[in-house]
Amino acid sequence: MAGFLYKDLSKKEREEISLESKKIINSFGKKLELVKNLPSESSIEKNSGYRLEEKESPCDLNFKKRILENAPHKTKDSFISEKKSW
Repeated sequence: MAGFLYKDLSKKEREEISLESKKIINSFGKKLELVKNLPSESSIEKNSGYRLEEKESPCDLNFKKRILENAPHKTKDSFISEKKSW
């Protein structure tokens, strides 16, 4: 399978492939110009690139407590995970 992934091409082969690919792209472009009623391109405008920090919701306040309740091995304020037992 690896033999299909890479082929050393001569300069002439590279030029032929380049010309053929340009012909295909130009042909496709000409056919696209014939199509009518193409949807217009739109862009999304954002007011800010950063999100604003919000106060914790009631769900988030109890998250640590719920996690610790479900943990089989835990200390006062953290849980203990397995190490290299797999």
